[in-house]
Amino acid sequence: MSSKTLGARLFAAVSLLFALNRAALAADAFQLGTTLHPSPGVIPIVLDLSTTGPEPSASDLAAYQDPANWRILMQTKPTDPPVSLCDDRQPTGVVRKPCLSNIELSGTQHLLLHLTGTGLPEGDGRDHLWTVLFQPPAGMAALPVLASFTTPIKSVSSNPAPGKSAAPAKTGYFAPIGSGDTPDYSLSGTFLAGGNTKPIYTLVEQASFYATKQWGVLGLPGFTSAVAINQAAAPPNNRTRLDPNSISAAVSFWRLDPVSGGGLLYGLITQINPLGGEFSRSDPSANIIGGFNTTFVLQRKRLSDSAYFVLYPLAGLEGGRNLDKPASIMGTAADLSHYSGIFRGLLGSDAVFSVVNTKDKDANVFSITGSYRMRLPAADEPRVRTVHGTTLVDLTTRARNWIEVDINASPWSFKYLSLNAKYQYGSLPPLFSLVDQQVSFGFTIQGKQANKKAATSLPH
Repeated sequence: MSSKTLGARLFAAVSLLFALNRAALAADAFQLGTTLHPSPGVIPIVLDLSTTGPEPSASDLAAYQDPANWRILMQTKPTDPPVSLCDDRQPTGVVRKPCLSNIELSGTQHLLLHLTGTGLPEGDGRDHLWTVLFQPPAGMAALPVLASFTTPIKSVSSNPAPGKSAAPAKTGYFAPIGSGDTPDYSLSGTFLAGGNTKPIYTLVEQASFYATKQWGVLGLPGFTSAVAINQAAAPPNNRTRLDPNSISAAVSFWRLDPVSGGGLLYGLITQINPLGGEFSRSDPSANIIGGFNTTFVLQRKRLSDSAYFVLYPLAGLEGGRNLDKPASIMGTAADLSHYSGIFRGLLGSDAVFSVVNTKDKDANVFSITGSYRMRLPAADEPRVRTVHGTTLVDLTTRARNWIEVDINASPWSFKYLSLNAKYQYGSLPPLFSLVDQQVSFGFTIQGKQANKKAATSLPH
């Protein structure tokens, strides 16, 4: 064999290996998939498009995040003509329809298309049909991709009443907690039984529900409530009691405002409580109270494809007047004659670590939630402590702290019910009775309001 023939064959082999290597690299490149679905319980609607491969280059990512390269089509039922919700290439002078507010690459398995505008359907979009088209710009080494969502969770009525058109079924009022959200309602309880003691029940309820139509600058009208029962009870106990240690309820307004410009802060949640009350039934006391607080929605940290961490700092004010002055608290004489006006600063934060269902991303399977509140009274308020079996009651402006850590694990893929381990320390109004390092185990039922915007609906 001549040296020329050997060289030609060697060159051909090297060329073949190079071509195969390029093909393998191309097969491993970032690509859009065809699996599409609206994110469950997220309002405004977010379309989740599957992807494969490693993270794209900076130039390719810029192309994927450019709304001009996308078309979004929506249908109520298959026989309807598609409605174009997002098309930046409309002629000059044409009023644009609702469009993309943000395109977010979530890990390397999901591309999240955040929709915005007044023409979006109610709910999270899972009762509609969706089609997205990606058209790469000139010079991009990618092909057009078409993906569709054609299996709505609730189908359109096929037999409407005479003279009426078919309408899509509404999504449910409640949705499970997921992706770092905080619950809109929560009910947890424990039970203790043993020798030489009556049963001890502990219950904690928290709820905040709002209408869907905004009242001007105030936001969504609704109400809030919180009840803590037997948080300071300890064995031995001589009778079974269900006396609430702390009850609060208020008429409330709620609004979520996005913050433009990117960075660490994505939005503000403002809660205004013009009229409310604080009550204690175990040692009767009552306050009329009002106030407001602002929660700062920070960047949601994605730790993996299914794990999230988010921090929600909070600041606010509370003010009101005491209506009831018990002569004794927990059997100890108390002089509350100088307890009248109430004005407090409120500082705190919520921290959420959650692991969501890897299949549909719509519910936590495990979560750790930490909550801290510090109330700073400007005028003297009661503080109740038990030291070596002796109850002490004093009036002071010292800071009142409340710390709670909840660990929830959902067994057997339950979305609303979870096993719960709870740690509590500190005091709650109106009497600020100290709960000293309490750990309890039980069950929790919790969820969020599906037709209300969530912090996770903001671009992240």
